[in-house]
Parts: sequence; C-alpha cells; structure tokens
Amino acid sequence: MVPWIDDNLSTIANRTGRAIAGLSQGGFGSTTYAARHPDMFSSVASFSGAPEIARDPEVSVGATAVIYATAYGLDGAQPEAMFGSRVTNGINWEGHDPAMLIENLRASTLHLWTATGANGPYDRPPTRAAPASSCSRTSRPRSSTTTSSRPTCRATTTTTPTARTPGPTWTRDLQEYVGLMMQDFAHPKTPNAVSYTSIDKRWSQWGWTASFTRAAAQEFSALTFAGPGGFTLQGTGTATVTTPASYQPGEHATVTIGTKTTSARADDRGRLRIVVPLGTATTAVPVRIGTT
Repeated sequence: MVPWIDDNLSTIANRTGRAIAGLSQGGFGSTTYAARHPDMFSSVASFSGAPEIARDPEVSVGATAVIYATAYGLDGAQPEAMFGSRVTNGINWEGHDPAMLIENLRASTLHLWTATGANGPYDRPPTRAAPASSCSRTSRPRSSTTTSSRPTCRATTTTTPTARTPGPTWTRDLQEYVGLMMQDFAHPKTPNAVSYTSIDKRWSQWGWTASFTRAAAQEFSALTFAGPGGFTLQGTGTATVTTPASYQPGEHATVTIGTKTTSARADDRGRLRIVVPLGTATTAVPVRIGTT
C-alpha cells in the first residue's frame, strides 16, 4: 500500500512524512507495523488498541482470546489463522508484539489513547448496571495500552473517559492526533546508531540488511549500536550483514569480529558485506570496522 500511495499521491516518500494510526484492531496494526518497520514511520498512534499481546502473561491471556475470537467471529477463519497457536508458536506472537519490539521504536514518537471506563462527554448515563462483558471494549485495550507503555521512553499515553460511545470519541482523538502528528513531522527523530530486533531470518532496516543461516525458522536476533564504526550482533548460526552505503566504492576496511581480524572491500555502492559467526542466543558478538 505504501508504494502505491507514494506513486499515486503527492507525498513525502520517506519516514519524515509518514505516520500510521489505527483504532481497536487497527491500533494493534499500527503499532506492530511501526515496530517491525521503524524506518518507514516517524509518528505512530493507537486509539483503544492493543499494543501488547504476548510480553506480559496477564495481558497475553485476554489478547489471545480476543485475537482467536476476531479470526473466527469476524473473519470466518480458524482461530489460530493470524499468528498460529499461542502454545506451540509463541515465538511468532512475540515477534509481532510491539511491546516485545519496543526498542525498535526509539526513533519514533508513539501516541497511545485508552479509556478509563468512566462516562465521557459523548456517553449517556447508564440506566442499569452494565454486564461484565460490556467492559471488554475499554478494559482490555486499557490493560494492553498501559502495560505496553511502561517500558517506553518516548511514548505519550492519553487516557480518555469513555465506555459506550467509541465512534465520536475516536473521531475526537484522531482530530487531536493530527496536531501532534504535524509536530512529529516538523521534528522527526533519526537514530544516532541503529538498533533493531526481529525474529525473521532476513530483514532490512535503516539501510542495514541481515540474513541468518540457522536451525530455527524464527528466532530473536538483535543488531545494536550499528554505525560506520561497527555494530554488535546477537543470535545463533551465521549472519551475513550488509551495511548501508557509508563508505567509498572500492574502499578497503579492516573488520574485527570478536578477536579475529579480517578485511573487506566496499562494493560499487559503498556497502560492506560481513559474515559474522554467532554463538548462543544470549551471546552478543562485537564487530569493529576501520578504514584507512
């Protein structure tokens, strides 16, 4: 969709002019897309969404039930169609959980709206006690939103009082977000050094590409503090890392991987291709790059 929009509309075709936002299911969608593709969006918003589905055990129970019910009841698909079994394919749930990938969003500005369950300006006073199930629209997104925002350092969490009339409230929240979005566009953040976490065997972000040869199809890997002078990589198997075009075409570089030093030559676009042997999933391998 993003390439189509850039091809057919007058846009700023990079992250400094891109925002992503959604309500309810779309609130999860906006935060998971941004967490998995932080180099695409500078501003992110979720209205009564679920920006956490797996990290916190208590939140995970409700999120799993909602996702299963959504797949079956709304989409007519098998309950496990979205992410697979929560029990046997938990890694896929974690790999799409914005809260698990929160470090990826350090260069993004995240705005989260959630309800308190109290009456708001668009709500009528209740005429009788509400059944317990009626709180699902607010209590579950609120739990997910407030829990997921705890580890963030750039998040803006807005709590709005509404329980029964989400339409006008979401319209108001979206209108409020437009001004914040324009401020984010005016002052976009870019990372001084790139850090990115993923479960994919191959990914590209911020001009860096990593491809893993390993036993597991899905497994967490993390590139941290990446820049022209080097990076740190965590994962298993062997990784082939291609840097951004940070060097002169044909330039020679000295590459130190752990304690072993080798050499590399930049391609015609100024990128280095470095093969990194990895250890265990918890071991970080430092890679230093020097040029002359």
